[in-house]
Amino acid sequence: MDLAEFFGVIRKWKWLILAVIVVATAYAGVSGARSTQMYQAESTLVVGLSQIASATGSGISLAQSGDRIGATYAELVTGNEVMENALGKANLNWNPNVLKARTATESIRNTSVLKIAVTDSDPVRVQVLANAVAESFVDYLKEASQDAIEQTAEMLTDDLADIGDEISSLSAAQPAGDQGKLRALQDRRDAILEGLENLQEQKAASTDVRIADEATLSRAVGVPMTQRILIGFMISVFAGSMLAFVTEAVISVRKNPDE
Repeated sequence: MDLAEFFGVIRKWKWLILAVIVVATAYAGVSGARSTQMYQAESTLVVGLSQIASATGSGISLAQSGDRIGATYAELVTGNEVMENALGKANLNWNPNVLKARTATESIRNTSVLKIAVTDSDPVRVQVLANAVAESFVDYLKEASQDAIEQTAEMLTDDLADIGDEISSLSAAQPAGDQGKLRALQDRRDAILEGLENLQEQKAASTDVRIADEATLSRAVGVPMTQRILIGFMISVFAGSMLAFVTEAVISVRKNPDE
């Protein structure tokens, strides 16, 4: 088919092509108008250097440690406890799974930054939700870290008391108790005391997570109405043209069945 034949088919079936364009473009516009416009707001958390430094070990770098912490935190953000507390802060009686489905997290590689994005149909409410999730997550981290540290400190304190009793018994024994065992207990006592001091440092580091940027703006997400219509128009032009050529080919075959 040469160019003249091509445009000849287009002219012959222009009304069919136009009908397809009108119907498809109208459908794209109507479906776009019926769909709910969604908005997204984002808050940013920063993990402090003391938190990252306290997690380094086994020869891994600060950057690697920060990436691991960030990836772990990104998973913990959408936990039920965080979601429930966030809904409480926002005064919303939603199922936590609804908020979970609308919450996305991103740990920025090689940084100590964690972004929390929430999507909702209300541009104001979505900001409230993004900030509520961030605040709830910081609260969750502080509470979980403090509880773990306090439980560990209690265990070490109990061990220290038991060791103190053993040391007193060995020291008071007549004749003197096993000196090797006594030195081992004293070394263990010193290690526990050092461990308790380290726990105090970890307690301070465990709260070194803060909200760097609150969600103050919301942006529209999804395909805008004008873009929906333009895409519908472009697809309809192609579809209408294809339909015209297929129709022309079918009619031509029926007129000349022997060709």
